Amino acid sequence: MRAATAGSSMLKFHARTDVGLKRKHNEDSLLAAEEFGVFVVADGVGGRKAGELASAITVNTFQSYAPQIKAALDAFASNTGRDSRNAVLQLLDQAANAASRRVYEAATATGRQGMTTTLVAAVIGGGAAFVVHVGDSRAYLVREGELRQLTEDHSMVNELIRTGAMTREDAATSRYRNVITRAVGLYPNVRTDTLHVELIDGDRLLLCSDGLSDMVEPQETLELILQPNLTHAVDSLIQSALDHGGRDNVTVIAIEPEAVLEAEAVAARAKAMESLFLFEDLPF
Repeated sequence: MRAATAGSSMLKFHARTDVGLKRKHNEDSLLAAEEFGVFVVADGVGGRKAGELASAITVNTFQSYAPQIKAALDAFASNTGRDSRNAVLQLLDQAANAASRRVYEAATATGRQGMTTTLVAAVIGGGAAFVVHVGDSRAYLVREGELRQLTEDHSMVNELIRTGAMTREDAATSRYRNVITRAVGLYPNVRTDTLHVELIDGDRLLLCSDGLSDMVEPQETLELILQPNLTHAVDSLIQSALDHGGRDNVTVIAIEPEAVLEAEAVAARAKAMESLFLFEDLPF
């Protein structure tokens, strides 16, 4: 078990990973670089410690990008326009692709072809959260008593659900439920999803591997993450995953940003951004 917790004038967080009850090795890795506002969960795939290596390479890559990400966040904080926002998102995509190249090269060099990892990363700054993800590790937003899944799983069962070929009930027990359709390191480049969320007072962000989301129902996840103390919330989530069987490694990061905007300011910023998009193609 590994854990970290801290607080600053900008945010509070608690991060923890646990091997679970069925696996011999923990192939999950996490990064909680509070000073840069960078948080990452990676769930390695491959066995024979290959997954452990893939996830470690990925979080180390994001660690190396953290100073650049912090600089981009600072630029966004001073000028919250479309260009500065997109600069952060593009940098997250670059970091993910750098990780994919490094994992792919390591797999080739060590004869561990197929060594891959999922990725979900959130960076916090300027009253906003920026997220990049690949695979089925998830990011959630906890806002006003609701749990909102920000990411969409890149998985076979999710594709079947989207096309109507499988129900969510069937997906929960499908033998394909852990087959992902995108992964860091499968190829030198990877297609990511990125998103941006304006934060308001009271928001929390939750990053997790599927060792949590596969074992704990959303309603219970919400009840546990709403505990006032972040350390207790994260510890309770991991304990619940273990109580429900602990079939996989489980990693959880909970983040509570403190320097955020009031709801009215978020609405005003969103309206301004809409205006930028509305007039972006006009010749003036």
